[in-house]
Amino acid sequence: MSSSNSSNESPVIVVGAGPTGMTAALALHARGVPVTILEADPVNRDRSGSRAIYVHGSTLRTLERIHPRLGSNLVDEGMVWPTRRTCWRGKEVFLRTYNSPDDSETPHFTSVPQVRTEAYMHEALTDCGIDIHWESEVETVDSGPEGVRMETTDGQEWRSSYVVGADGGGSTVRNEIGASFDGDQSANSFIVADVEAVEGWLSDRTPVPLRPP
Repeated sequence: MSSSNSSNESPVIVVGAGPTGMTAALALHARGVPVTILEADPVNRDRSGSRAIYVHGSTLRTLERIHPRLGSNLVDEGMVWPTRRTCWRGKEVFLRTYNSPDDSETPHFTSVPQVRTEAYMHEALTDCGIDIHWESEVETVDSGPEGVRMETTDGQEWRSSYVVGADGGGSTVRNEIGASFDGDQSANSFIVADVEAVEGWLSDRTPVPLRPP
């Protein structure tokens, strides 16, 4: 346990600066609630790979409500597929075609790498004056009638009325308050690839999400 050398307070603290944590912070700000974000990683963290590559329509609408242009920026940045198609060992196992939205509608989803989603969210946080405290990994969480007290590995103490734990599947916040999170983890590896179709081949289809054999 670190030895705290200063104390900080915020009405609400969000632990985790991924898409979920940043969405929670923006939503609180939109309701007029001051909020601070604590993130374990450094500001120049490596977020390579596609990661969460889909942002679904309901999420886009939420983002647009809590920060105007955030949802539409992700639509403009990403790719909207009219048809989702999945094949398994050469056999088509899923096919769904969506109606094409007009300019006034939110599409069913946009396909954009998580790193780009996070970049737009960082801009929104800056616009709102919401601080991310980088390299502030939560070490201990004490929750009681008077609120929540946390210590971080950088020697800071934080006090808040409420804490939002958005620090992933192995959440320190969840573990510290004794909340279980049961479930299985896939041992498979997945590859997402952008391919250019040969003319006349799958001309009315979209890129096929590949699955390992």
